[in-house]
Amino acid sequence: MANKEEEKAIVIMVANQKGGCWKTTITHTLCDILGRYGYKVLGVDMDGQTHFSMYAGAITAGGEQNGEEQATICKALLGECRIEECIVHKEYFDIARGDKKMDFAQRAFLEADDQYRLLDAVEIIQENMDYDFILVDCPPQRGIVQEMAIIASDYCLIPSFVDYGSISGVVNLGKDIVAKKKRNLSHVEILGIIYGRNRYTKSDKDSLGELAAIAERLDTSLFDVCVRDSIAVPDSQKYNQTVQEYQPKGKAAMDYRYICYKMLERIGIENKKMKKDMKGYM
Repeated sequence: MANKEEEKAIVIMVANQKGGCWKTTITHTLCDILGRYGYKVLGVDMDGQTHFSMYAGAITAGGEQNGEEQATICKALLGECRIEECIVHKEYFDIARGDKKMDFAQRAFLEADDQYRLLDAVEIIQENMDYDFILVDCPPQRGIVQEMAIIASDYCLIPSFVDYGSISGVVNLGKDIVAKKKRNLSHVEILGIIYGRNRYTKSDKDSLGELAAIAERLDTSLFDVCVRDSIAVPDSQKYNQTVQEYQPKGKAAMDYRYICYKMLERIGIENKKMKKDMKGYM
């Protein structure tokens, strides 16, 4: 990125207020792709399911390492460890590992100012660490954790399948973002809606039209490609890989690279190598 010394890491939250919309897969894969194209990337696992940390090989099944509890982003936000201690270095990106205790955040973060804790952590990261991007994997539930992400982020990506539940989650998330911005608590901009599992039926066509209309109301748009399903995606996660490493020439891997390319384009960043690699994709 040009003039990096004058810039702060760009913070992108990946969210939808419905579970199972492949938010974690998107976050993990985009971190990997950005890293492969030379950017310094930090993924932040804010979802109590900790699947991002698991897929990236950043946590053990029991949440312990060498007999001691691992430092996590949840502990860092609670002031129980330094943010640097919960960051795990992978080949192409780093990850602030998650914690199942994040599911109980509503009980832990009770003060009004707690909604700024992730922003405070991000500012520490931006001041002391040389990242280009910070991608935040959000939980599907409304509440304090998602509020933290809305306040701390510059941009939001919304993954959605072409079904009623996923679309409802988009609407609810959009309302919360609009409310925070109306109160001047957030400057987050919705980069777009990434959609998948379009079976090209009449029902899906109608749902896709509804999703496009919702995007327009949120002053954004759908990405111009449907991410294709592939068994290579869940298979790759078993080996702590993304589909980029597991099956780089597959259709799904190409779709994710195109999404990454268009995401950067929407932010206003041109990566010439990525642009060259995308020639002939469409």
